[in-house]
Amino acid sequence: MVSMADADGASFDFQKVTEQNIDSIEERTLERARHTISVLNEALSIWKNSSEKPEHLNTKFILYRHLHSALSNWEHKMSSSKGSDYSSRTRLLWEFVDICSAHNLR
Repeated sequence: MVSMADADGASFDFQKVTEQNIDSIEERTLERARHTISVLNEALSIWKNSSEKPEHLNTKFILYRHLHSALSNWEHKMSSSKGSDYSSRTRLLWEFVDICSAHNLR
């Protein structure tokens, strides 16, 4: 089972996406991505403007930048896919799962 929890803690199972529920799953996934992008924006801004940057955190913030880039690109593609065919929409949802898995997010 591949599931994610949204901001309210409600989980949704990506393996149970149907043409009847894809709209709500897309919306909840976009909300989660946008929230994460916002949090990363804030963290990266603080890091960028910080006069002291501990060496041991450099790698973590490089990974944050990669995640931010991946999620921002995905969010743009997903937002542009409204009204696309079911196959393209599910492929994009699975791309989100892949991004989260690659960055150890659940």
